[in-house]
Amino acid sequence: MKVEAHAAGPGIFVVSGLEGTSLNRASALVATSGAALESARAAGADVSQALPLGPSDPAFRAIVDSATRNVRPALFEGGRLVDRTSVTDYTLVAYEAEVVEFGGQRRSTWPFLVRVDDTGSRSLRWEWLANLEPSALQPTALHPGRVLDADQRAADVVATERSRRGDVLDAWMTGAVVELERLPLGTHLAHRRRDHPCRGAQAGREGRRESAH
Repeated sequence: MKVEAHAAGPGIFVVSGLEGTSLNRASALVATSGAALESARAAGADVSQALPLGPSDPAFRAIVDSATRNVRPALFEGGRLVDRTSVTDYTLVAYEAEVVEFGGQRRSTWPFLVRVDDTGSRSLRWEWLANLEPSALQPTALHPGRVLDADQRAADVVATERSRRGDVLDAWMTGAVVELERLPLGTHLAHRRRDHPCRGAQAGREGRRESAH
C-alpha cells in the first residue's frame, strides 16, 4: 500500500494498492477530515470522489484491514522503537478481542494496547503510538514475566469492557421501556388489534420492567 499527498491540499491523499479490499479498486482518493474536504472545495479542487476516513466509515475500515494484512507478519515478529517521552524501557503488546453482541447478530474485532514495564502493566490509548519513532535496534525475545503480566492485564481489560458494554445495553433497555410506557393507551390498543402476538411482547416488556426495578 502506498500513500501520496494530493494536489487538492492538506488532508487529501491518494491511497493505492487496495486490490482485494472491500473498496474493490486499485486506488482511491481519501480525505482525513471534513475540514480537509471543505478547504479543498474552497480552493476550487474537485474532491467529489474523495472518500471520508472517519473511524466509522467503510473506507477507513477497508484501509485498516488491508494494512493489517500487509504488516501482520511484522506485527507478530515485533520490533524495537524509541519513545523519547519515556524515561524507562517498556514492552508494548497489541491484542485483538472478538466482540459478539445482540445474540451473535453483530460481530466485530476490538483491538487494544497493553504496556508492561518494571512497575507493572496498564492499558494504553492508541494515541500513544504517535510518540514512537523507528529504531535500528534488532528485536529481542519477550521476557516470559512480561508476557504473563500483559496477558493478565489483557484479560482484565476485556472483562472491564464486557461489563461496560453490558451496562450500556442495560441502560438503553431501561430507557426504551420508559419510552414505551409513555406511549398513549390508544397506540397500544391499535397495535394490538393489528398484531395479535403483541400480547407476548407486552408480557415480556412487563417482565423486563419488573427485573429492572
